[in-house]
Amino acid sequence: MLAGMDVVEGLGSLGRSFVDLLAPRECGGCRTRGVLWCADCARRTRGEPCRLRPVFDPGVPVYSGGRYGGPRRGAVLAAKAGGRRDMAAPLGEQLARLLAQLRGRGALAPRRGLRLVPAPTRWRSSRARGGDPVLRFAAVASRALPNTDVEDLLRYRLGVRDSVGLGAGQRRANVRGRVRVRAVPAPAAGRLTVLVDDVLTSGATACEAIRALAGAGVPVAAVVVIAG
Repeated sequence: MLAGMDVVEGLGSLGRSFVDLLAPRECGGCRTRGVLWCADCARRTRGEPCRLRPVFDPGVPVYSGGRYGGPRRGAVLAAKAGGRRDMAAPLGEQLARLLAQLRGRGALAPRRGLRLVPAPTRWRSSRARGGDPVLRFAAVASRALPNTDVEDLLRYRLGVRDSVGLGAGQRRANVRGRVRVRAVPAPAAGRLTVLVDDVLTSGATACEAIRALAGAGVPVAAVVVIAG
């Protein structure tokens, strides 16, 4: 199906209109028809990174691209709840921009490589979404930055439930002791390890992820999220 759509894209505006009739495209941020990610949503998500102070302090700096609302929220929900794999591109570009800005201001050492570690996701959620959206957009970001790669190291243990609707204390109890490192991490080779996620709410998952990575000999330099 995707290969067929790629062929049609090359036939010009008539072909594109025909494809839109069969499978209408809309902006993941604002639902404007006919475009996957509109110029206005791109502009509104180009802010400077801001420092977050989550309820549960993970012990390292936490940075966000902005509040969880508007086009950021739209893109995250489209990727997670809407099955929009194409949102990996704008979300990955946002993450890459944040990391580049943090390097530029010295919050991340500019001359050191980066190892991006996606926060864990529930197996059921990942399966329902056809894969892990955070892993997908982290991969996009890694390709846009020099000397940067992604390592999919973290998993939840059994017993973690969906956190939607849970308060801060409930979120902490839900994940406490339930994040594990699934494989022996590759040597850091001078790279900084950055935990990445789409949204940070209470900081509970970040705390447990950093604890698990530290136990495997992987210190985390910072947490960077799309929204928080």
